[in-house]
Amino acid sequence: MRVAPNAPEGLILFVFRPLSGKQNKDKLCAPCGSAVNYYDCGDVRNIEKGILIIQCNSVKIRAERLQQMKHQFKNNLPIPPVNLGRISYMNVAPVYYGLDNGLKPDWLNIVSAPPSILNNMMAKNKLDISPVSSVAYAKHQDEWLLLPDLSISCFGRVMSVILVSKKPFEKLTDNKVIITDKSAAAAELVKLLFITKKVKPVFEIMPIQCPDEVKKHADAALIIGDKALKEKWELHFDHIYDLGRMWLELTDLPFVFALWAVRKSFADKKPEVVSLIIKLFDISKEQGKKNLEDIAKKASEILGIDLDVCKKYYELLNYNLDPLQLKGVTSFFEKLYHKKILPQKVQLRFFEIPLSTSSHLAAFTNRSSLHFFSISRELKIPWL
Repeated sequence: MRVAPNAPEGLILFVFRPLSGKQNKDKLCAPCGSAVNYYDCGDVRNIEKGILIIQCNSVKIRAERLQQMKHQFKNNLPIPPVNLGRISYMNVAPVYYGLDNGLKPDWLNIVSAPPSILNNMMAKNKLDISPVSSVAYAKHQDEWLLLPDLSISCFGRVMSVILVSKKPFEKLTDNKVIITDKSAAAAELVKLLFITKKVKPVFEIMPIQCPDEVKKHADAALIIGDKALKEKWELHFDHIYDLGRMWLELTDLPFVFALWAVRKSFADKKPEVVSLIIKLFDISKEQGKKNLEDIAKKASEILGIDLDVCKKYYELLNYNLDPLQLKGVTSFFEKLYHKKILPQKVQLRFFEIPLSTSSHLAAFTNRSSLHFFSISRELKIPWL
């Protein structure tokens, strides 16, 4: 065992692998790849700046050692909480699956709210990292950075962002259309689609609870989230428009509804924490993709939505941010700018994991690291 050299200040990881009980030489350190000598029984030495590697030969020894470390370091490692946003709809369940099932460390405070509330909390510095509407990022591009490979997007039909209408889309000029205040991306997308088709409705922002409210107050309404999936809108309206499908017909590109962003001021102060959360999301999302059946069942039970609808919905969503998604969101921003919906052009700026940190965090993608997370959560060890 040894403290890894040149590790970022303040980043301390505990990594465990079962050993044979004998001295092991010239093995590779899990996070940094350097050669180390270590013994069984978790020999712990002085912690300096960097990564603490502890190797033990049994689960019992690991648990006992962790209890000792909990007492030893609880006063030496104050951990300010990190406030992480979460959209309060079923669409993000796969991304947060691992965090919901043992991966979340104690210092991570998750705040659940609709997209518009999360956007506002990020703007007011009440959240450090959060999913935000793509349009919200466009408006705060100078203050926020994007996390890599995270989005809520679709390629065509999305099911949870729909326009319900008494009349055909093209005949809604001068007709009242209710716009939700829960999602900036969906609201700006529907406005853009109307402008593109040269339709000029009268927009009004108001909450929608049921189909009868729409019929009473307007000719059409934008419905998003779980409500779009739960209600049988087709029984009440002659025209249902899926905005994901309409965007695909217009551009032949995917649409990105949400991105994950970090406040630039927070990232500048704590790049190692942001790097770690990115790795947590990587693992959490991969676990979610492998458990979509269970996620769909849970969503169906909690929200009262038909199981087949839930399964189909998750099949349609994409949570990555690959080149095609980037092309789609860039096209959206360009169109909003040319139509003067956005006041300035948008540049996608991403948080970059420091080179000194990336190699140390590589260990979090293997199974032994997942075991570590479960132990650290159970014993509430202040490990960062």
